[in-house]
Order: sequence, then C-alpha cells, then structure tokens
Amino acid sequence: MEEGQDTEEGHDASRAPCAALNRKKAALDFALEGEITNPHLRAFAATPLRRALLEDVRFDYWRRYSRCKKELIESWAALEQLRRCVRRLFPSSAAADDADAHRTGAGLVFVELCSGRGCLSMLLAHEFPDATIHMCDADARMKLPHLAHPSMRNVTFHLEDVFTDEAKRTVVDAVAKAERDGGKCLVVGVHLCGDLARRAVELWRATGAHALVLCPCCLPRRRRADAFGFHVKDQARKMRIDSYALWCVMLYGLAAAGDGDGDGDGDGDGDGDGEGAVCCNLCVDEDVTSPQRSFITAVRRARGGRARGGGVEAARSRGGGVVPGRGAGKWRIVDR
Repeated sequence: MEEGQDTEEGHDASRAPCAALNRKKAALDFALEGEITNPHLRAFAATPLRRALLEDVRFDYWRRYSRCKKELIESWAALEQLRRCVRRLFPSSAAADDADAHRTGAGLVFVELCSGRGCLSMLLAHEFPDATIHMCDADARMKLPHLAHPSMRNVTFHLEDVFTDEAKRTVVDAVAKAERDGGKCLVVGVHLCGDLARRAVELWRATGAHALVLCPCCLPRRRRADAFGFHVKDQARKMRIDSYALWCVMLYGLAAAGDGDGDGDGDGDGDGDGEGAVCCNLCVDEDVTSPQRSFITAVRRARGGRARGGGVEAARSRGGGVVPGRGAGKWRIVDR
C-alpha cells in the first residue's frame, strides 16, 4: 500500500463537507463530492459510515490517502462477493440462528490478508457488527488511529507477514473460533500482488477456512520453472492471451482443486466423503475502476452435501464452465 498524500486545494471550500469542520479538503472529500456515478462508491456513500469518515478525527489519516476512492470501490466489490459467500454458507432454509449471520455477522470470522489501512475491514465492521475481523499486514510504518473508533471495536490488527507461520496460526485460530461458535471463517485478499495471491489460496486450503475471496493484482515478476505461476507471462505470450487473465485462471484452478483427499488439510490422507470439496467462481467486476478486477471465490461444501448453488449438476444446468455475466462484456467461471 502506498503512503497517503494530502490533496491540493483549489476548489470552493463552501461546497465541501469539511467546510463546517474547519479543515482542509482531503482526498475523500473530493471523491464524494458532486454526482457519484460508480455504483460501488454510491452504495458506500449511502451508509452512515460516510459521515464518520468525513467528520471523525480518527479517520483523518485514512481520508487523506490519495487512493482512498480506488480502495473504497475495490473493497465494496469484495464486500459484495463476501455477502454471496455468506449466503452460500448459510442457505435460506437454514435455522433462525443462522439468519443472524446474514444480518449481524454473529458467528462469522473474517481474516483480511495484506489489509493495508483496512478499508475492507472497515466496511465489514459496519456490515457485520457482531462478526470478528482480523487484519494482517507486514507494514509496521502504517498508522491505524481509526481502529480506535467505536465502529471498529470488533477489528484486531496483526503485524504479520503472510508467508510466516504466525500468519497461518492466525487463520487456524480464526477457523477454530468460528467452529466453536457454530459459525464460519472467511479469508479475503484484495489486490494481492504476485505470489501473495498464491499464498492466500495456500493459507485457505491448509487451514480449512470455509470460504475464500481473492482479487489478484500484478503478476509474479520472477521467472522460475519450479514455482507456481512464475512462468505465466511466457505462457500467456505463447498462447496469445492476456497474462492477467491466465494468472487468474491458474489461481482459480488452484483453489478449485481442493485437497484431493476430502479432509481439508491438504495431506492426501482424508476419507474422501466430500469434506473439503469446493464450489468455485471466477468473475470480472467491471464496476471496479482498476484493470485488475477479477474475483475468485471458493466455498467449502458441507460434509455429505454441497454449498447452495454449487455442484456439477448445477453447473450443467447453467451451461457449465464459462457463463455470461450481467453484461455482454462480463463473464465468469463457475463450479469446476
């Protein structure tokens, strides 16, 4: 994540929400002024969280971040994917207790990998006030005064490198807590660069977390024949296809492969009764302004059953494989 920067003055201060607060306009003020055309940003602007971000001094460092508009759009897109995963984990026919997970997040545990300032965690805390949220990031220089805001009381920050055992232990503990409470654990990573995206899938598979939402960013930069994905640029050039699209499909295949043993630990010694089998989806969200806007989601099927909307037969009923999205330019891969 890049360090925040103050935006330049030059607009009429009387038009800004910050005018009455006697402070200089920040990047967030410029992002939210006038007519908002992006649907993700418009949805955020309709929440009470908008006022807190604009007025509370604890969010001052965050709202001055020059890329806050981009992060809000990407994080809201990820939030929508997480909502879909929650609906799959708790089908509409579930008991009334499970309905609380839809409404308040009771029993849910979210782990945001490479969280940065925690834009997505901030939205999750507002959307699911009874959920438990963990932010993991290796940047010790980052300032997080907004975590002291009452709306983020259920958010915990972990200064961890996702490649370390400590990060894996954080996810393992999150899964254990969710299962003790009868809930689910969801792992999410937004715009993870290079091998971080592969690591996110690896953590999700190794820890038995119930769902994964991943938006990959840039490609692995090194070229090694013995490492996953490090030759994606060469492969894409030979196949004459977009390298980012190929990278996303490779990560989708890694997530959709599951354990192969059915016990969720990736060691190949499971009983093969369906635990660990996953229902995957790969889609492009064209409302995200960044060119890297593909989302990979994976939901583990319950033992002896399958997640709502998943399975080979469901995929066949929809045409299987690659299916169209809402618009002609959209596409998604479902239920491998």
